[in-house]
Amino acid sequence: MSETSREWPRPKIRPRKAEVRNDQIFEAAARLFYEKGYAATSLQDLAGAVGLKKGSLYYYIDSKKDLLFAITDYAHRFFVELTENAKAEGGTPLQTLERMLFQHARFAAEHFHVTAAFYNERPTLSDAYQERIVATRDAYEASLRRLVRSGQEAGEFAADLDSRLAVFGVLGMINWIHQWYRPEGTLSPSEIATALSRQAVRSLMPRTDAG
Repeated sequence: MSETSREWPRPKIRPRKAEVRNDQIFEAAARLFYEKGYAATSLQDLAGAVGLKKGSLYYYIDSKKDLLFAITDYAHRFFVELTENAKAEGGTPLQTLERMLFQHARFAAEHFHVTAAFYNERPTLSDAYQERIVATRDAYEASLRRLVRSGQEAGEFAADLDSRLAVFGVLGMINWIHQWYRPEGTLSPSEIATALSRQAVRSLMPRTDAG
């Protein structure tokens, strides 16, 4: 399955035709931004990639900058929804955190072009757009910090951890995926997500040795 044919995360309802086309445009744009860079990618390039005339793109987007914001904002809203869904499933703080990090890592691998677009091109966005993205990011990180603190209270995570640094550490493992992931590699996105989410939560657990 190609990167452009993967569905974006969404509630399990039948998507409308316009939503499917939006997803195709988002994925194609993220791929082009990754391969050519934001500045070098034209709307004509994007139209050709999704089989539309350039003028038809304006039915779905207002401008290239609005499109870049939509891509990054969509990914961040996915993580906010991920937080809500993970908590609804129940379990201990450790189980919930591992489940969230698994979903985060799998998304980062399956949609590595999107992650790359966010980190490489975000400075291109206006201050107003960046403020909105940062606010969503901060809310997501705050939810992870609360989970770490809950895990500390439950004895699942080391009591001497700084929750803020702990979250930076585990997210650093995952947010770097776009730098090294290749679809033709030997591991699937789910296998990568399983390994990294397990490593992440284990790095937070209390030491059992006497040293």
